[in-house]
Amino acid sequence: MAVGSERTPDAIAIVGVGAVGATTAYALMNAGAASDIILIGRDTEKVLGEVMDLNHGSSFVPPVRIRAGGYEDCADARVTAGVRQKPGESRIDLLGRNLEVVDAKGVKRVLELQLNDQEVESFRNSAEALRANLNRVGL
Repeated sequence: MAVGSERTPDAIAIVGVGAVGATTAYALMNAGAASDIILIGRDTEKVLGEVMDLNHGSSFVPPVRIRAGGYEDCADARVTAGVRQKPGESRIDLLGRNLEVVDAKGVKRVLELQLNDQEVESFRNSAEALRANLNRVGL
């Protein structure tokens, strides 16, 4: 079965529309992975620009609603979120900042983090730091 051939009625909220967030939205749109993709970010003009860009290509993919939204849209959506890594910041510290952002906004759904194999291994090797970050935000 081809990727995206099974449609789901799920909404996916993407918090942050930098390079990773915008690429995630593009990939989800092309895969037909959601019926509703919600982009959320501090820079309203950037969010609206990404929404327009994605909508221009939406005629070539399975039906999807792509829109700008707010944190209130996270209540009924799967959420992927991330802030930009600061120079010299460890991935563990970045994870802690991402969890703080999501917790501060009251998002209580699944948080999907964009990780590569090296980062997963790094987290395995830094289990105590990871546990401390998760405990700090009540997860």
